Amino acid sequence: EMRETSQAALPEAWLSMLKAAEQSHPPVPEDVAISSEDARGGSESVLKALRKQDKEQAETLVLEGRVQMLVVQSESQIFKCEKCSYITRKEKSMSLHSKASCQSRRAPLVCCECGASFKQQRGLNTHLLKKCPVLLKKNKVLKPVGQEPPGLCQPADQPGDNGKETVEGDRG
Repeated sequence: EMRETSQAALPEAWLSMLKAAEQSHPPVPEDVAISSEDARGGSESVLKALRKQDKEQAETLVLEGRVQMLVVQSESQIFKCEKCSYITRKEKSMSLHSKASCQSRRAPLVCCECGASFKQQRGLNTHLLKKCPVLLKKNKVLKPVGQEPPGLCQPADQPGDNGKETVEGDRG
């Protein structure tokens, strides 16, 4: 009879665990960025809601006896970007974001020839080398028609492919 009782109680235990798992929510991510028109107010309210969820989950874990000690983070540990919706709990992450990631803090990179703007230096470099219509037009005017770009042909007095071309020409 003792076994029958424990077997009957077993499904209830599983059900209660499953219900607890369904009700649980993921923890607050370390970094939260929200892209919306009302980003500053919206991201703050989202962070507060997530923090409240975490607090409720923590209380549940303590009451169930699963956790003996909790570390609670205070309001002072939240860092917000002044120029975008980026939020983090780590000062170093905010510093890195400000220096490298936040596009709104950077002045756009502008082509001095045509005025095209770019977010990254490599985009401007590629534009200047291959795509800028003003520079391409200037280069066409400077080069006489039929002249090969420098570096593609070798002078006749240097040894190289010239001898091979003659031999190949004699074979065919």
